[in-house]
Amino acid sequence: MTKNDQSEEALDECMVCSDNKRDTLFGPCGHVATCSLCSPRVKKCLMCKEPVQSRTKIEECMVCSEKKSQLLFKPCNHMVACEGCGSLMKKCIQCRENITETLPFIVCCGGQAPPPLSERGECKQEITNQELSQLQQQLQDMKEQTMCPVCMDRRKNLIFLCGHGTCQLCGDRMQECPMCRKTVERRILLF
Repeated sequence: MTKNDQSEEALDECMVCSDNKRDTLFGPCGHVATCSLCSPRVKKCLMCKEPVQSRTKIEECMVCSEKKSQLLFKPCNHMVACEGCGSLMKKCIQCRENITETLPFIVCCGGQAPPPLSERGECKQEITNQELSQLQQQLQDMKEQTMCPVCMDRRKNLIFLCGHGTCQLCGDRMQECPMCRKTVERRILLF
């Protein structure tokens, strides 16, 4: 185990009990210093000594639900997304406020942010022709799912009660669904 791994492990453990991992975000300072069991006992943040006004348990990512939330959004101070999902966001998924800055979990625990990719000597991977053609195929499939299955010219914007859809021009002329052949009772126009 390297010295860096040991310091990251120390930054991950609760500063009060040292038994559990840190999982509670203090507000308004945005520090993560304790586990959820110890956090009610803390009146002032152990890192900046600012009074703790709120305690939020850090849950799993609200987008992928696969990883623990790892990015603190500024200025709203919500930690609701993992690094992979949060790095793509322009607005907080919880409050819809514009994100001006993101802080990694390790920084909220008092550690240093990892250097950017260019400083680490890693370069961006090139997309292979196979990956490019796969992405183009997925895009084409997505376009086909949103296009009218009757004329294939316009976007689907009319849904029948059976759940199938067409464009408004084609759908207004139909008495039965072109997919399942059920009689069209009502049409729902999408915007």
